[in-house]
Amino acid sequence: MYAPNTFTEECFTIPEKYNVNGYAVASKPLVLSDGTIVNDLRVVFKDGQLTDWSASSGTDAMNLIFENENSKYLGEVSVVSSNNPIFRSGRTYYNTLLDEKAACHLAFGNSYTEDNLPAGAAADDQANQSKIHVDFMIGTADTTVTAILNDGSETVIFRDGDWAF
Repeated sequence: MYAPNTFTEECFTIPEKYNVNGYAVASKPLVLSDGTIVNDLRVVFKDGQLTDWSASSGTDAMNLIFENENSKYLGEVSVVSSNNPIFRSGRTYYNTLLDEKAACHLAFGNSYTEDNLPAGAAADDQANQSKIHVDFMIGTADTTVTAILNDGSETVIFRDGDWAF
């Protein structure tokens, strides 16, 4: 079965499981599958693992999510231009499948390796595997993304909410 990623605004990748360092602040509420709304989510990662987090609501539900194996590692990093119809609508849909098409986002948990590795390639231990995959939005109209290249140099690939090239 093929399940396309509806709308084509999203460019996503699998992060290296043990090499995520930094912090992020959610730009939209996270609506969980049970309807719980998590507001003001803030996360900190060190060596790939979530080391600190807070939210103004939905903390009990998030604690349950984090009980799942490997749920404190990222499975997705996605860059989405603010120059798209869903972002420009100015709405928060309170539906992750729509809201993630309007903003850069990260996902706790599983990496979708089956559709994102070259033909014949197998996932290694750098692709996180988990029973869950929970997207949360971090993008805004002023988001900048800087890539660190293999040689250690940096290049801006996303500036002020849009592709830099």
